[in-house]
Amino acid sequence: MWNESDDREYVAFYLEKLRRGEDAFFGLIDSPGGDSIVPLLIEEFRRDTDPKVRTTLIKVIAEFGLHSSIPFFADALRDTSPSVWKAALDGFFAVPCAESLAALESAGESVQDKTQRSWFKEAIDQLRNQLAKEKDA
Repeated sequence: MWNESDDREYVAFYLEKLRRGEDAFFGLIDSPGGDSIVPLLIEEFRRDTDPKVRTTLIKVIAEFGLHSSIPFFADALRDTSPSVWKAALDGFFAVPCAESLAALESAGESVQDKTQRSWFKEAIDQLRNQLAKEKDA
């Protein structure tokens, strides 16, 4: 039976590959434990300093589409690395809902950089449109 210890070993194996520059994306999203690895990936995101690793972790977490990931995406928006916060913006589209939109709007209010602000505005507009289309469907 698969358990948390198995999840930890699995994540550690693929994170080592990722840190060596190898592709680990599909290995992580195809975890035998399924979305049970998401909390471990979030832990690793918070520990790791490499923007490439952190960006990939956000993309993997987004693939699971968990509602519980919304606060994580909101936190990741504050990252100083453009690749990281851009991946976090995309993460909200994996969980399109009113809570995602509210978190994105709230985070966007504090953005000072003009370029980053424009990215946030575009993402907010796109998510608003997506939610409106889903509501009308």
